[in-house]
Amino acid sequence: MTELDCKILTEQIGECWHSNETWYDCDTAQHCKRRTFDNPDDFFVLWDWAKKQNWWKDFLHAANECAMTNDIKEQGIAGKYYIINTKWFPEMILIFGKKKLGWIMTDNEARLLTQVADMTEEMDALRKKLAAAEETIKKMARCDNHGLRDGL
Repeated sequence: MTELDCKILTEQIGECWHSNETWYDCDTAQHCKRRTFDNPDDFFVLWDWAKKQNWWKDFLHAANECAMTNDIKEQGIAGKYYIINTKWFPEMILIFGKKKLGWIMTDNEARLLTQVADMTEEMDALRKKLAAAEETIKKMARCDNHGLRDGL
């Protein structure tokens, strides 16, 4: 996980995050952490926090269906196995938070999301054109069936 990913998760669980390990400058230093989410302690803090969230069941469903990313599907990791893994669990919470809960995204992630939205709009426009073309073909077929097209 990147430093930004760790920062996002740390702040989501209600703790402070400060760059360059300057947590000692914070007014609430007792709540400041430099969590890396790659160890059992951070795993259980995240696990306990996530289980209390109103979206926990939605997360479990998404994780168990492996519906969150193609990367996970391609690696063949089933949800019930990676959800209790100290490496996969924080990453899956982060992905879920970004995709389903609107957590902060990097510029690159936001750009990709915009590209997907643009492609979706283009696909919708193409579907409409295809539907119109199919309707025209049906009308022409009806004309052929009634011998009307020959006179055109």
